[in-house]
Amino acid sequence: MYNDIIARLIEAYEKMYFEELSDEEADYYNERIRLFENGDYTGTRKVDLNAIRK
Repeated sequence: MYNDIIARLIEAYEKMYFEELSDEEADYYNERIRLFENGDYTGTRKVDLNAIRK
């Protein structure tokens, strides 16, 4: 179910912002998703939602 939600979000994002991803771009995003799902958050940063609300 989690993977389905992520896949749908990525699909919606792609339709909004990309004509079409290249194979290299798709590979990059797929790899990032795989790493994230396995607990590797390298290259990400924590967002402070309270700071955003201000």
